[in-house]
Amino acid sequence: MTALQRCQLAPQYRRQYERLCERLDGLQSMIDTSAPPTDKECISGGHSAPDKVGEYVALSEDTRADIIQVRRRLRSIADMISGCLDGLQRDTIHLYYIIGLSTRSIAARLDVSQSTVSRYKRQAEQRLSDIRV
Repeated sequence: MTALQRCQLAPQYRRQYERLCERLDGLQSMIDTSAPPTDKECISGGHSAPDKVGEYVALSEDTRADIIQVRRRLRSIADMISGCLDGLQRDTIHLYYIIGLSTRSIAARLDVSQSTVSRYKRQAEQRLSDIRV
């Protein structure tokens, strides 16, 4: 696998990270809004709220573990970029693949023209495609 191919995986990991964060927020909302069982339900043994909360907590813990794994993958790619590229090439590739900005947004952020960003991106991608990881 080339360094460029690893960079090209970053948007997929970023989307996965965003979905996991949304899922975690949803699970947290379910936990927060679960009504505690009434005294009558506790006495009769007919309640299921604690079971549901337990399920939400377990799913929440699994989701957190998945988030950590995806963040490590993104960090690994970012570290690889930093080790392979310098200056504007590194910044351009990081902003494009890891952060997910368009070349226009990168140009505005780096205060350079969009054609300069495209040129740096193309040069960096060529360099990354020559590196085996």
